[in-house]
Amino acid sequence: MISRRNTMSTVTLDRISRLDLTRESPVVLASSDSTSIEPRMPERSATANTSRSAKSATDVVRLVVEVWQEPDIDGETGELARPTDKAVEEAIAILLDAYLDDAEFFRPHVCEFAGGIRIEWSRGEKALRLTVEQDGSSYLYWQLDYQRYGIVKGAGGLTLAALLRTVFA
Repeated sequence: MISRRNTMSTVTLDRISRLDLTRESPVVLASSDSTSIEPRMPERSATANTSRSAKSATDVVRLVVEVWQEPDIDGETGELARPTDKAVEEAIAILLDAYLDDAEFFRPHVCEFAGGIRIEWSRGEKALRLTVEQDGSSYLYWQLDYQRYGIVKGAGGLTLAALLRTVFA
């Protein structure tokens, strides 16, 4: 019998080797009040990501894997609530894309959500939420304050990295 842990590492390593880092372009994000924000793009340097940001990215991926490996009991149905392999695989790929684009991660709240996975960063009124649904589709919800917020459907790692820099600047 193959354990979930062995299956996940094989699936994830295969997925990582096939990452397409050119699939996104910078976007202007519209908010609820018809204003927009321009995501901050990273300033490239000759040095690689610092070990601190690598540790932060590793910590976030570890939280995702923990949610996948240790399901909760659904309060309404009493059934095990576990994200699908597809949702976890896509969430990790998005996080890795963001890391490769110099995203500055800090500890988020990670949970299962309707067969998918939700990763949420927040500070005060500011919030950024990555939701990967059970079929692997994703969206990002961002909020600067109670009047400026928006959703980016189908967003990946480059947009996540830009929004982490923009929302929490």
